[in-house]
Amino acid sequence: MKLEMFWVRADSLSRTIRFYRDTLGWDEAWREGDLAMAFRMPGSDVQLMVDCDPDEGLTPGPFFRVESVDAFYEENRDRLNFVVQPKDIPPGRYAAFTDPTGNTLHIYDVTRES
Repeated sequence: MKLEMFWVRADSLSRTIRFYRDTLGWDEAWREGDLAMAFRMPGSDVQLMVDCDPDEGLTPGPFFRVESVDAFYEENRDRLNFVVQPKDIPPGRYAAFTDPTGNTLHIYDVTRES
């Protein structure tokens, strides 16, 4: 598992862009439509992902890249509390599980990226 992004919620992508880009001076890393984007965090390989689309009541938090979400799920489904079963997302697959306190840890892979 490698930490690649930290997810935060936003109620307005345009207002959020003004804050992170214009106030903090961070560069945009990628954007997916009008609901999600990421910024490069200075001095770090970790990106800050901003999402305006509420997702299944999950808490924002870290996104870890794994080689295969499906393999990680199969290896850990009996010992981790998965709150999102593996599913397709634009670059690959995604799933999420919680820690004992209820914080959501998100995992994804890029198996569908060409």
